Amino acid sequence: MKQNSRYLLFLAVFAAGFSFLVYEVVWNRLLSLYLGITVHASTVVISAYMAGLSAGAFFFGKKAQEAVDVQKFISRLLITVAAVNLIVYRLILFLPAIYRANAWGINIGFTAYSYSLVLVFMSAFFIGGFMPAVSRIFVMSGDNTGQAAANTFGFETLGSATGGLLAGFLLLGSLGASGSVFFAAGINILLAVFAVKGLKVQRGLQPEQKAEKKSEKIKKILQEKPRTAMAAVFVSGLCGFIFQITAMRIFRIYLTNTSYTFSLIISVTISGYFAGSMIYRKLSARDYNTEKILITSMFLMAAAVGAGIVVFVNAPEWIILPLHKTLSASWARILIPPAALSMLTVLPQSVLSGIIFTSAVKLYRNRSEKISSGFGRIYFVNTAGAFLGPFTAAFVLIPRAGAVRTLLAVSLILSLFSMTLYFRKKQKSIIFMLTGVSFIIVIFAGLIRERIMILPPSFSLFDREILFYRETVEATLVVGHEKVSGVNHTFFNNNSVIGSSYDAIKAVKLLGHLPFLTGKVPENVLVVGFGIGVTASTILQHEDVKSLECVELAEDLTEAAEFYTNFNNNVTGDPRFVIIGDDGRNYLQRSGKKYDLISSDPTHPVLGSGALYSREYFQLCYDHLTDNGIVTQYLPLHKLMKDDFAGIIATFRSVFENTTVWMGHTHAILYGSKKPLRIDFADFKAAAAKISDPYFYSDPYALASYLILADVSSIAEGKRICTDNRSYLDFFKFRSFDPENWIINAENIRNHYNTEGVFYNIEDTEKFERYKKSGLMLHEALIESIKGDRESYVRLLRKSYAVNPDNQETVFLLRLEAMSQ
Repeated sequence: MKQNSRYLLFLAVFAAGFSFLVYEVVWNRLLSLYLGITVHASTVVISAYMAGLSAGAFFFGKKAQEAVDVQKFISRLLITVAAVNLIVYRLILFLPAIYRANAWGINIGFTAYSYSLVLVFMSAFFIGGFMPAVSRIFVMSGDNTGQAAANTFGFETLGSATGGLLAGFLLLGSLGASGSVFFAAGINILLAVFAVKGLKVQRGLQPEQKAEKKSEKIKKILQEKPRTAMAAVFVSGLCGFIFQITAMRIFRIYLTNTSYTFSLIISVTISGYFAGSMIYRKLSARDYNTEKILITSMFLMAAAVGAGIVVFVNAPEWIILPLHKTLSASWARILIPPAALSMLTVLPQSVLSGIIFTSAVKLYRNRSEKISSGFGRIYFVNTAGAFLGPFTAAFVLIPRAGAVRTLLAVSLILSLFSMTLYFRKKQKSIIFMLTGVSFIIVIFAGLIRERIMILPPSFSLFDREILFYRETVEATLVVGHEKVSGVNHTFFNNNSVIGSSYDAIKAVKLLGHLPFLTGKVPENVLVVGFGIGVTASTILQHEDVKSLECVELAEDLTEAAEFYTNFNNNVTGDPRFVIIGDDGRNYLQRSGKKYDLISSDPTHPVLGSGALYSREYFQLCYDHLTDNGIVTQYLPLHKLMKDDFAGIIATFRSVFENTTVWMGHTHAILYGSKKPLRIDFADFKAAAAKISDPYFYSDPYALASYLILADVSSIAEGKRICTDNRSYLDFFKFRSFDPENWIINAENIRNHYNTEGVFYNIEDTEKFERYKKSGLMLHEALIESIKGDRESYVRLLRKSYAVNPDNQETVFLLRLEAMSQ
């Protein structure tokens, strides 16, 4: 093959790998919407994909070896990949219809999972046949077995790394899920044409007729050893995926939880496979002992995992906090820490995995005429190990042993396996044996010591006593008591669930009390997100409530809530309270129940909860409301650009025509109902008088002043609707993290301030207007406070007090400011 044609072949393999990972990223995105963002769902999807790759590699490896014209075979395979994945995309969109079958008494959960598994398997099955087939092209172009395996695996994984990066950073945000799938399918069709029209392969000799140009000594060394090769790739696939799943759990504790963060980490991981295969290509060209390379790489992989543990445990002090101190740009704070941490921990392990895989192909099938079938079988066994890895990590090791012990177990398995292979060799090195045995002893000692806790980085900055620590299937939960301030902090991975500051408590209390103040009498309530139980307990203070279902991804948070009984009134002991361990959106999709109130208090939309701020989610809420039902939803002002903040309001209004916005100090609340909101102030006042809550200021005039947008049409006009297909919240601009965004959004609300047409039958209109005026001044004061202008903040607070001395909230804030001086 000419050099130019060879470069085109590399590019074609790269482009194919690019398109394949675009499919996988899109399926993961869509199925997280339809099956939930639970570890159960993602693990099942990953495992189904690996099973499809495994079966496809085995099946098509044989077919490619037998093909008379391998180029036409690859062309037909790529066309099939495009067609099948376009069909899979359309079929995935039918999942909501399966959920609607609840009325027919079908087991929806099992049916939806089974349906999804079949679709993901179908997608991966045909993709799995590509690499075994292409490896034969490389052999036909003059590569030996090792070089062919390295080139195939290397350039395909390099394309996959790039595809994962661009899918997460660009394609899904700009083209959406549908556009990304069509883009990938278009690449497949172009490559299919190139395979038969543009790829020039020397056909003078068929592979089986080519002589292997190796000395007798090398041939003797490189004998076929299928059992060793098979065992090695299975163990490396199993341990590699256990390591990756566990590392991803640790990353979620340490890093900002965004779609970009984890796209970057996955791409760094896959890039390691490329680097490993290129390293082995160099070694293969020099006829190094393949068995020795494989055994050494297995042991080095064990050492890399062990070194990764040391880095993980010390990452906050060594990497994360120092970088945050030196980095100022939002994009740098989001991307550089995960890139640095993954390069130090995940990259070495994945590089060695790449070496192990390609050397195993060589060891298994030394003679090049059987390259496709040999590659297919090795890939089959490797992905079979990868298939078991996620299940083992997520459901067995992490919940029972913790993340650190899981990694120690991986290192021990790799060490024992590599030493077992080594002791089978005739020639042995005393130094290697002593090193291996010593390493195993150290790893075993680490396993029997007390559990090492992986804590959010902020725990390294403050003197906090650990009150509660739990590594569950879904997340790591931590409650820390700050000794200086006396405040407790709860974390779901790296997300602060709730603080006990004034503004945090006020917002969630308002979220709970507001529906009852507006004249509604919700009896059956659904709360999405438990936190520490403040919203649920606030709602249950109202005696009209007969039942409250709370959907929480990590239901173990109910145990952490025991440290906040002064705020949540020991809500878990209320007989009306039921906790449901599930993804909130997925629960609504499966449930046929109707509610009088659905209250959502998720984490910030750009930190993993974007699916709870899309039009499709709001429509789900609407469809599950009774005729007089209402929805309340937490609306942050920070970490959202101006158009994105207004876009959420526009998205909510696209479903709930009757939308109002209320301010809970520095946070806002969306209020939506099927019927227009009209509040009799006399009833409002009577409802406020019934509230007996020491953490809630229940002056009815002050509460009425929290209404800040009675009509949202002006602020929402022309703003982009957030949809599942194209979510600007999951795929946000890095400027969203600029600190001035809260100020910009607060000023935007002030500029559109309107409260007319909601309240009527007001007994003291002059007092009502005075509270409204002082409330707007309080809003202005908070803007100055966030700007850092304490002098203007105090001045506006005093001005608010002068306008309305009766507002005790202003008095409280003035006292709080005086105490802080």
